[in-house]
Amino acid sequence: MSNLVKRVSMQELDTRLSKIVDEARERPVAVTRYNAPWVWIVAHNVWVDIEKLKNVVPEDHPMAEVRRITDNIIQQYNRAFEEPDASIDSYMNGESMFRCLLLQSLFPMSNEDRVFEELRFNLLYRWFIGIETFREPLDARPRFISRLRNIKKDPLVIGLLLRCLDEIKKYPVLNEKFPVDQERINEWKSYLLESKEVKK
Repeated sequence: MSNLVKRVSMQELDTRLSKIVDEARERPVAVTRYNAPWVWIVAHNVWVDIEKLKNVVPEDHPMAEVRRITDNIIQQYNRAFEEPDASIDSYMNGESMFRCLLLQSLFPMSNEDRVFEELRFNLLYRWFIGIETFREPLDARPRFISRLRNIKKDPLVIGLLLRCLDEIKKYPVLNEKFPVDQERINEWKSYLLESKEVKK
């Protein structure tokens, strides 16, 4: 995401306003406050295009390849992401929740609340999970957290997640860019083995 936007602090904005506004003509500038995203400065043409999030993600971005890998697996097993109560107070479908789980595997997001917070501001992450325009809403925070926790209990979903991660490992560039947390993978593999034992 660092190549797509520029991040500045409030203090830097105060001292370099004119130059930062000029830079915003080339790429969006995220102004942070207390180390958290606060406001954005974007050029008019970017603001118009940003409605379609795919316009802000270059074709050669590493996450574009990760999304292609994920799309392929989801197309083969789309029924695995059906949730009986997903339509209740939900804007996001099961596939989007699966992509959120994959994001948590690729980036340092310690819990479900952190995933939700990142999705509020990170255009790349929103695009990856399948949100087409910036104005599309997420689920309410409690609902989002509950759903993400629930899909982690589904052995089929975890199996597909591990398959995605295995596919990513086949690409040296992606493997270097996204060093997957092996401890977390081992936990999921153990969970799958326990699930199989229960079914016997």
